[in-house]
Amino acid sequence: MKFIGVDGCRIGWFFVSLDDNENWNIGVLSKISGLTELMRDSVLILVDIPIGLRQNEMNERRCDLEARSILGQRRSSVFPVPSRSAINCSTYEKASRINFEHTGRKLSLQSWGIVQKIREMDEFLAKVEAVNKVRETHPEVCFWALNRRVAMKHNKKSQAGFNERLALLSRHCWYAKDIVEAAKEKHRRNAVAADDIIDALAAAVTAKFHPSLGTLPERPERAAEGCRWR
Repeated sequence: MKFIGVDGCRIGWFFVSLDDNENWNIGVLSKISGLTELMRDSVLILVDIPIGLRQNEMNERRCDLEARSILGQRRSSVFPVPSRSAINCSTYEKASRINFEHTGRKLSLQSWGIVQKIREMDEFLAKVEAVNKVRETHPEVCFWALNRRVAMKHNKKSQAGFNERLALLSRHCWYAKDIVEAAKEKHRRNAVAADDIIDALAAAVTAKFHPSLGTLPERPERAAEGCRWR
């Protein structure tokens, strides 16, 4: 059985697939619906995208609040998640206004930048039975956990940050460097960035710890449609 990590990239969704026999595979899905095929022989798929959205509640999701708390201000890249109503807007201005009306918070440009992928995942999960197989994760939380609950020292987009994260992953997966080099050789940097590769690999390595994975919070909230958050 396989353990898969997925991260959004410029041309779709980059994924890393690992199994218990040290076999691995990488690829890019043009649409998240491509997960349907991967789900058939996988134990767990961890995706770096918000899953399960607030409707009209003013409170942020507890998983996002706790993730920011453990990572600290320097390493926290946990954007406020838009409400479900906001993800269906066609412009940033309208989405921000709708989000403010429903949650009391305007939408950040960073959050708007991934709205299309949030909507794509939201629509996909509404059509498939994937509650226990496709789960949300956050790469920096994965690195924190893999590093004995200590956040990374460097920004992930810097060379120092890339090296730091790859060294950590190599301690848990001895062939991590082979995966990264293969991905960089196969995909141009303007299609799949280095941090997309390292983030998807972190999610896949984390997934291999199933079923002993922890959650934030310890007892996950559940969205209206039943899926658990982070």
